[in-house]
Amino acid sequence: MAKIIKKQTAAKLGPNFTRLVIANSINRFGDSIETLALSWLVYNITGSAFWSAFYFTCNQLPSVLVQPFAGAIVETLNKKRVMIQSDILRGILVVWLVAMYYLGISHPAQTIIFTLFISTIEAFRVPAGASFVPAIVEKENLDKAISQNSSISKVAELIGLGVAGVITAAFGVGVAMIIDMLTFFLSALFISTIKLNEEPAAFSDTSTPEKIKNYRDLFIEGLRYSRKTQIVRNLILFVVILNGLMAPLNSLLVPLISGVFGLSSITHSSVSILLSIGMIIGAAVFPYFSKKVTSDAKLIGFNGISLGAIYIIIYVAGTRYPHSPLIPYGLSAIGFLLGFNIAFISTRLTVSFMKQVDKMYLSRVSALFNAFGSASLPITLAIISLMTLKISVPTIFLIFGLTGIVVMGVAMVITEKAHNDKREDTASESQE
Repeated sequence: MAKIIKKQTAAKLGPNFTRLVIANSINRFGDSIETLALSWLVYNITGSAFWSAFYFTCNQLPSVLVQPFAGAIVETLNKKRVMIQSDILRGILVVWLVAMYYLGISHPAQTIIFTLFISTIEAFRVPAGASFVPAIVEKENLDKAISQNSSISKVAELIGLGVAGVITAAFGVGVAMIIDMLTFFLSALFISTIKLNEEPAAFSDTSTPEKIKNYRDLFIEGLRYSRKTQIVRNLILFVVILNGLMAPLNSLLVPLISGVFGLSSITHSSVSILLSIGMIIGAAVFPYFSKKVTSDAKLIGFNGISLGAIYIIIYVAGTRYPHSPLIPYGLSAIGFLLGFNIAFISTRLTVSFMKQVDKMYLSRVSALFNAFGSASLPITLAIISLMTLKISVPTIFLIFGLTGIVVMGVAMVITEKAHNDKREDTASESQE
C-alpha cells in the first residue's frame, strides 16, 4: 500500500504529504480492526447485547463531550507532536488490553474504561490531523490533498474491515489487537519523519480572554439564528433523528450476527465492507438522483423511511428465519442498502444545509449542526443498552424501524411545508 500511495501523491504534493497519508491510512486500517475486535471481545466475554451496546455508547461519548474543547486546546499546540503522542499513547493502552486478554483477566468494564481513554486521546488527534494538512501542502494544492487523503484512507479502512473478520475468526481477538497496537506505533513513526520548515502555529496567551469572549458571542449569535430559522431547525432535526436511527446498527451488529444468527466475525466483515461500498456508490450517484427529485424533504424522508423498512426486514429474518443458509448473503445485501441510504441522506443534508444557511452564519451553525447530530448517537445508544435488558435484539430493530418510518414521515411533511412557506414568502416579496 505504501508504494501505491507514494506513486499517487509524492510527485505533486511532496514527501511530507505522502508520509502523512501513509500514517493516516495505517491509522484507519488499525481503527477498523480495533472496532471489530473490541466489540467481539466485549460480546465474547459477556454474551450480552447490553454490554455490546454500552461499549459503543462509551466509545462515542468523548467525540461529543471532549472534542469541541480538545479542538480549542490543540489549536495552541504543536500539531505534529500531538499526533505522535496520541498514537503512542493509544498504542500503549492497547498493549495493556492485549496483556489482560492473554492473562485471562479481561473484564468488560475494564475494556470499556480503556476504550474511553483511547477515544478521549483520539478526540485530540482528530482536530490536530485536520489542521495539519495545510501546514505541509501549498494552498493551491489543498483541495487535491484533502481529496486524496480522504479517498486513500477510505480504501485502507475498507481493507481493514475486510481482513479484520478473517483475522479474528482465524487467529482470535488477541492477534487482531496486536495488529491494532502495531498500527498506532507505525503511524507515529511515519509522522515523526515529516519535516516542517516552520512551526504550524504560534499563539500568544495575552489574547486568550478576548478570544474566548469573541467565540462565546459568535456562538450565541449562531444559536439564535438556528433557533429562529425554521428550515435550519428542521435540517438539524433530520440529522438528530437519522443519527439516532443508526444507533442499533452501530451497537447491536455483533449481537445480531453472533447471538441471533450464530455467524462468525467473517460475516461482520462482509457486512461492514458492503456498507462502505454502498456509501461510496450512494455518494457517487447522488448528483443524478438529486436532479430527478428536487424536494429535499421528500428525498431525505424517503431514504429515512427506507432505513426503517430495512430494520423491519432484519426483525423478520431474526424471528422467522434465523438459521436460513441465505442469511449471510441477505445481511451483506442489507449492509449495502444501508450504506447507500446513509451516504445519500448525509450528502443531501449537507448540500441542503449549505444552500439554506446564510453564509455569514455558516461556520457557526455548522458547528451546532454537527454537535446536535453527534450528541443524539450516544444518548440513543444508552437507551438501547437499557432496552437490551428486557427486549430481544430483533425486537429492538423492529421498534426503531417503525419509529423511524413514523417520525421521518412526519418530519418530511413539516419540512416540505416550511419550504413551501419560504417559497410563498419569497414570491410575495418579489411582487411587492
